[in-house]
Amino acid sequence: MSIRRDTRTGRWFFRAWVNYGNGRRERLFGTPGKAEFRDLPNTKVGAQQAEQRAITAALAGLPLVPAASKEVTPIREHATDFLDTYKPGQKPGERREKRRVMKTHLLPVFGDLTIEQLTQRHVDGYASTELARGVGVKTVNNQLAVLSTMIKYVTGERSKLRFKLDGMAGEIRAVDPYDVDGLLAAAEYDCIRAVVLLAAEAGLRAGEIRGLQWTDIRNGQLTVRRALDKQTNESIAPKHNKSRTVPLSKRLETVLGKLPRRGLWVISSADGSPIVYDRVNDDLVQLYQIANVARPPKPLHCLRHTFGTVMAKSVPLPVLRDLMGHADIETTLRYIDVGEDQKRDAIAKVFGSGSQRAADSPRRKEAAATG
Repeated sequence: MSIRRDTRTGRWFFRAWVNYGNGRRERLFGTPGKAEFRDLPNTKVGAQQAEQRAITAALAGLPLVPAASKEVTPIREHATDFLDTYKPGQKPGERREKRRVMKTHLLPVFGDLTIEQLTQRHVDGYASTELARGVGVKTVNNQLAVLSTMIKYVTGERSKLRFKLDGMAGEIRAVDPYDVDGLLAAAEYDCIRAVVLLAAEAGLRAGEIRGLQWTDIRNGQLTVRRALDKQTNESIAPKHNKSRTVPLSKRLETVLGKLPRRGLWVISSADGSPIVYDRVNDDLVQLYQIANVARPPKPLHCLRHTFGTVMAKSVPLPVLRDLMGHADIETTLRYIDVGEDQKRDAIAKVFGSGSQRAADSPRRKEAAATG
């Protein structure tokens, strides 16, 4: 390979041979960021550009003249281009979140630095400050992931810096099934009961509940094909672009059967239009109050956590992953909470009758037969 990285210094360089028409060969070498290539970044892409520049000049018989040094570009300016052009197909909510994180958290700290000036000390200092003011590990990792993605987008390669903190994932906050029954009993309308059950007994996210259409329900199951954006109500693909089917529980099937059909949308306004997120959230907040149930941080999403924690006790992980639409089974594992009773039951089931297991052993049977 002509492009390499010095394992001692970490700097990129190139070494290449050029063959001329008269049979002569010449070896070229150089390091981006130095001498004739001082205008190029010391990255893999920079080394490739330096190599191409050297070969072109050599074949043309021209002296290698360094280009003018690039103007120093702070992260603040890179961020503008990144937010405007990165990943055109991403969902509106994802784009808004990146803008919010960049503007509110990252640019006030890193905005005046260049990518080359950014060090591990800067990143670690930012993480320590965020953790000290009570921000969770998962949130800090999500914020730093935006910075890491921007750097890779600008330079064309992954940064050597560490942007992810080790630590436990955020705590799963689920509504107790007993309290779910309390919410259903206190609900005045079938529409709000359907919302509760679509989250607690089908595991749908808020946008997926609002994006559910009547044609998505048939033969005792629903198909998650779309979600509605939180702010614009725009129809978008489900999270991770994963369509999935979920069988209906008896309670959910009964409640859905009582809903009026005003148009396409299962959960709709009086005129048949899709209901807005704030309306659903406000109705749920009020329902928790009426039912005298402690309101969790996310009134609707924590009902989805109820589905995950209850199902995790009875079904294999791959099944739960598909039912919840997770892209990574590591996410599904967060719903597993093994209690002491379950441990004792497992040991008793496997080793509880040691003598019987020994009697069933193939070697014991073989010894008995030959004895």
